[in-house]
Amino acid sequence: METYTWLDDLLVVACRIRQPFRSEIFVARVPPDEFVATIDEAARLLDS
Repeated sequence: METYTWLDDLLVVACRIRQPFRSEIFVARVPPDEFVATIDEAARLLDS
């Protein structure tokens, strides 16, 4: 599995899963502010 992340206007996370006869690519695009808010909320929930 390979994972790449870069910041354009959106945070882009691309993941390639290699299989013997083919590869699959999954891409997620998230607004940076929304990503930070999600991580912040997850950290708050894990801390409680």
